[in-house]
Amino acid sequence: MSENEEIIKRMVEEELKQICFGKKYLGFKYLTDVIVIVYFNRSKINSLIKNVYPIIAQKYNSKERSIKSAINRATEIMYYDCDEKVLKEFLKENYDLKKPKTKEIINKVIYYVERRKK
Repeated sequence: MSENEEIIKRMVEEELKQICFGKKYLGFKYLTDVIVIVYFNRSKINSLIKNVYPIIAQKYNSKERSIKSAINRATEIMYYDCDEKVLKEFLKENYDLKKPKTKEIINKVIYYVERRKK
């Protein structure tokens, strides 16, 4: 991983922690890697299962469905652990009282990382 990728990874982790993603969960690690990959190649967000999860699965010697499942589980835990006001402030116009979708989280984290880089 390049130095720039490491910087982005740390920024992504900070953003995820702000909305109560637990670093102890595999899904946190996987989602962080997914966001870093999408950050550097936005077109990959159009098909995470086809374009990104296989990369993460290979890196961690796992299966794509295990990657997706771990991310979904971590997102579910975050949703129930995070204060509603914090989540609402983070998601802004995408907030609707339902558990956010993975793509919504990815897009918002990238948005906030880009804002911080300026």
